[in-house]
Amino acid sequence: MYQLNLLMISNNWEENGFIGPIKALTEKEILPITNEVRNIISNSKDFLQLRNKHLYSKLIQELCLNEIIINAVKDLMGSNLILWRTQIFKVNKNQGFGWHQDQYRTLLSEPTKHISLQIALTKSTEDNCVFFIPGSHKMNSSELNEAGLYLEENCQLNIPQYYRSFKSSIKPVKMILEPGEFFIFHPSTLHASFDRRKEHCKAPKTVNQGSFLPVGRLWNRTVGVFNSLNFQSSPRLGVAMRITVPEVKVLPTAFEKTLPRIDKCVLLHGSNENGVNELDSWSVNDKTRVNEQSLIEVG
Repeated sequence: MYQLNLLMISNNWEENGFIGPIKALTEKEILPITNEVRNIISNSKDFLQLRNKHLYSKLIQELCLNEIIINAVKDLMGSNLILWRTQIFKVNKNQGFGWHQDQYRTLLSEPTKHISLQIALTKSTEDNCVFFIPGSHKMNSSELNEAGLYLEENCQLNIPQYYRSFKSSIKPVKMILEPGEFFIFHPSTLHASFDRRKEHCKAPKTVNQGSFLPVGRLWNRTVGVFNSLNFQSSPRLGVAMRITVPEVKVLPTAFEKTLPRIDKCVLLHGSNENGVNELDSWSVNDKTRVNEQSLIEVG
């Protein structure tokens, strides 16, 4: 049974805000899941149709229930765990999201009481991997500014989005993974799949949550995932998991963008003691869900 040792938790999680790489599956074991994801991508027309596939794919469901993944999260959050979102990613060289934190202020009642992790389906490289600002989860706004990290004036995500000034001397850490490896990170840890940099001209304004754009629109507009990417360019494929505890309310807005599909949270491990969310079953054949064809027709 895999467990995080105390030194790893102390040095990597508490000090840096992330842990990885951790090996969950061999390259041979991950291959059927990779092929499944390639097929899902080829039959999807936008970023939102790559969300919550653990509710519709037995292979992705088995990936989420991997014992090594669950034990690592248990060491950090306790034994009662709720999976509220998965997301398939396909990222090419120097594309993806700029600096941001996974603080879902409009989706969770307690936006810092959850964990994000990403599982690699293909090998990542220097040019398409995720990278982190170590210790940024402990920095307040003044400390971030001193490090050359500034909140965007007009955030285009429903999460805090930053840029790194050209004068910043802080060195990001690249998380290069082999297939079947994963990493876990704190929701306040700044991370990115491209190093968004620009000259800092003035102090950032207060965050205006009303100015946030849906993440799907931002991704499609900035990256052009399904128009410009192709498998011949060797993109990075991965599955992200968002995990919280039963007492944190996952707000209805977390599922609005995938309507008319009926997606809900599922119990990942333990019990739903003190739970405040309506839970779904793990059955991929649940007839109460609207099928994918309905979503394509509406979209």
